[in-house]
Amino acid sequence: MKTKLILIFNAKSEIREYFRHDHRIGFLDSKSFDDWCIDGVRIDPRPDKEIYKNWPEVQKRVRNLGPLFSRHFNDSPRLEMQLSLMAFQVIRLIAALKDVGAEYVIFPTGVSHHLMTAQCEIACSLSGTPQIFTYLTNLSPRVLPMIQKETIKDRKPLRLWISDELIDFPSSIDSTMDYKVVTNRLNEMPVSNFGFAIFQVILLFGHRRLARTKEGVINFLLCRPKSSHNPYVPLRVYSLLTELRLMIHQRQVLKYFTQLVRIDLGRLQYENLDKVNYPVIYAHQQPEATTFPEGGDFQNHIDIAIAFRRNGYEGPIFYLEHPATYNYTSFGASSRIGTMRSNEYYDALRTLGCYLIDKSFVDNHASKLQPITISGSIAVERSFSGKITVVVGEPWYKGLPGTLTIEEYLNGPNLSETRDLKAEAFAFIRSVFNNHSITNGLILKNESNPEGLRKTIFISEYSSLIDGLIKGSI
Repeated sequence: MKTKLILIFNAKSEIREYFRHDHRIGFLDSKSFDDWCIDGVRIDPRPDKEIYKNWPEVQKRVRNLGPLFSRHFNDSPRLEMQLSLMAFQVIRLIAALKDVGAEYVIFPTGVSHHLMTAQCEIACSLSGTPQIFTYLTNLSPRVLPMIQKETIKDRKPLRLWISDELIDFPSSIDSTMDYKVVTNRLNEMPVSNFGFAIFQVILLFGHRRLARTKEGVINFLLCRPKSSHNPYVPLRVYSLLTELRLMIHQRQVLKYFTQLVRIDLGRLQYENLDKVNYPVIYAHQQPEATTFPEGGDFQNHIDIAIAFRRNGYEGPIFYLEHPATYNYTSFGASSRIGTMRSNEYYDALRTLGCYLIDKSFVDNHASKLQPITISGSIAVERSFSGKITVVVGEPWYKGLPGTLTIEEYLNGPNLSETRDLKAEAFAFIRSVFNNHSITNGLILKNESNPEGLRKTIFISEYSSLIDGLIKGSI
């Protein structure tokens, strides 16, 4: 196989067209978790004994993908077999990457929150191939290239000179969060009405079944081979019945949670909260990439409570649920929140000394509470306001002034009173984005920037990214 300096994983058509004659570039594609090809040729390497020595580590990392399986698949009876087959394919990918000799693999996403992306990341890591992830934050419509070598724990902004673009981040938190609010409204279509959510999910499944039946009839009449609509074959995705069961489970758990909040708020009326900086866990919507893989060692909020207890903290911990936990659907499909919440989950938190609270309690006691997040944007918002946040995960903004680890928080933050956290935070974000980001020309629409021009700018900046990687300018 020809040597390729850079492999682009699951590239968009515009990127393929522009780079198709560039001998330095190869295209890595996955049709399913066990069907991969480079430049259209299915990979069929013969790993040597040195590559097989990676087998124990590959198995370990594949087994750590549990949150992806529970989020996307309904195939627990065959899980053990599929894990082994998936690990074997990673071994083959390692061999293929070594054969090609790629110096980098560029991913089309910000994190490995789908199965094939995770497989490719593991193979890159164990073959010594750095990965370039293209991360879309909620602060800017531009994409931030991130480089990762071993795991998400060593991920950091690439800081490669890509364009002359200077982003004028606002001097006030209000203007920046205006963008966040607008983009969230455009990108989210949640439904918290149970009856309507059930109707939506059934309608979506019916539409998909009708489309498959129509295509099947056309293929039969034209003597075409049957095509697979499941890229995860032979894994089974969620059935309609399973989706409905999860939604019913979610509804029951939310009723239980509401009762517990009422009980805990009643208990707190008799508690003497005479100190400050009580930890309050700002829960994430789950399942989501913000907790896996971006959570690192903290994929569950129970992990946070245990970390506090392991570090000797004996006081109360407060838990504020994410408002999206009440949404049964998003984009017309089940939110699958039922996979990450249960009565036992909330019981475990309370056993660990957590009080389940609501937003009104936080508003009334804000001066006494210290927010804790896994990788949420609340940390960026608070830093822009000059406030401290405890961050336990591996977010894209790691190192942002105003963020602390659990250990730093419990040992007492050593922050000089003369420091201007707000100014430092804005300076940090500007240093990350300015000249180092790519216009998101293939996704976002902007009426003031015609589509053709957006794509031209995107390709130009994407080319600068590739040229910089090849020249070793990082």
